[in-house]
Amino acid sequence: MKPPRPRPKLARPDEADFVRALLWSCRDEIPLEPSFWGDPVDAWLEERCRRRRIWVVRDTGDVVGAAVIHHGAGARARAGDWAEVKYLVVAPTHRRRRIGRALLSRIMATWSALRAFANVKNRPIRQLLEQQGFVQHGAITFGGWIRYWWPHPVSMAPQASPWPPQDALERKSRGDPR
Repeated sequence: MKPPRPRPKLARPDEADFVRALLWSCRDEIPLEPSFWGDPVDAWLEERCRRRRIWVVRDTGDVVGAAVIHHGAGARARAGDWAEVKYLVVAPTHRRRRIGRALLSRIMATWSALRAFANVKNRPIRQLLEQQGFVQHGAITFGGWIRYWWPHPVSMAPQASPWPPQDALERKSRGDPR
């Protein structure tokens, strides 16, 4: 018998701890810094839940997949605008069950344009992004990150790209204020 199709749902604020634990369990693949643990992260995840920016997939009550979205417009963000996929994770025990694909499809149905970064070493997420139509854009950034866009900015013509220039992102990642 086939497993049931994963159904992403918006996370509730009381699920932020479960999302953080799932992110931490995948810290080597993402990768996450040791500073990701603590009160500021808890508050940030709770705020993301309240603002409807985290989707989760549950299996028998446990959060086994999560997608965390960031929107540059802050409180003015609306579905249909552009957003960045900050984290997309699936519990190691639940991989290869189409959970990541279901989360990404749900996000793609909500936002009109998406940006994602994938670590060059994280081949499974890079493959998933590419299979879902994300296109690699620009050089590999400082720290080994690949930037992806969906849809590709060329397909958004004649509009100007909503994304900041690659060199600005690299400067920001190095702490350069320019």
